[in-house]
Amino acid sequence: MRVLPANDYRVEPWSNGGGFTRVIAAGRHRACRNVDPGRCPWDWRLSLAEIARAGPFSALPGVARQLMLVEGGPLLLRVDGRATRLDGIGDTLRFTGTDRVEADPGDSPVQVLNLMWRAACLEGRLEPIDLARWTPIARETASPSRLIYLIDALPAWFDAPVAAGDTVRLPNRSSLPDQAPAARGILATLDATTQPG
Repeated sequence: MRVLPANDYRVEPWSNGGGFTRVIAAGRHRACRNVDPGRCPWDWRLSLAEIARAGPFSALPGVARQLMLVEGGPLLLRVDGRATRLDGIGDTLRFTGTDRVEADPGDSPVQVLNLMWRAACLEGRLEPIDLARWTPIARETASPSRLIYLIDALPAWFDAPVAAGDTVRLPNRSSLPDQAPAARGILATLDATTQPG
C-alpha cells in the first residue's frame, strides 16, 4: 500500500486555458500490450481536474472516460448536445474520447476526478465508497493497483496520517486494516477486457 500525497500530483494546464489537471497516477497495462498506443503515452490515467470556466474537452480517440464531481458544483456537461448536470459529490458521467463534450462550471470553479482508459483493452470505473463498510476483493485482472481518492482526512491510516485529497494505492490482493476508518473515498478500478497475448 502506498499513499500518493496531493502535494505531489503533477500539474498540467489545459491547452484551451479553461482549467488544469493534477495527474495522480498513470501507467501501462499488460492487457493492452498488443494495442496500438498511438500518441497516448499511457493505457490508463487517474487525475483531478479543476474546471475554471466554460469550454470544450479535448478529443481523445480510443479512450473512454468517467468524471465524478468531488468539490463545488453544479457542473453542466453537454455530450454531443445532450445536457447532464452534476450537482453533488459522487455525481458522475461516462463518455468516449470522440464525444463532443463541453463543460460549464457556472460562477465558480469545480473539481472532478477523471478516470481515463484505453477502451480496446480496459474497462474503468469510479464509485464512491464508505471505507468503514467497504471490503476489497482480490482481482486478478485489475490494474496494477486500485486507487482510493480520499474526500475526508484520516488522522492515522496504515500507520500514517492521510490528508483529504490524497490517494491510497492498493495492490490487487491487499486488504484494509481490521479497524477501517469512517471516511468517504472514491474507488478507481480497471479491468482487462482482452487477454494479453
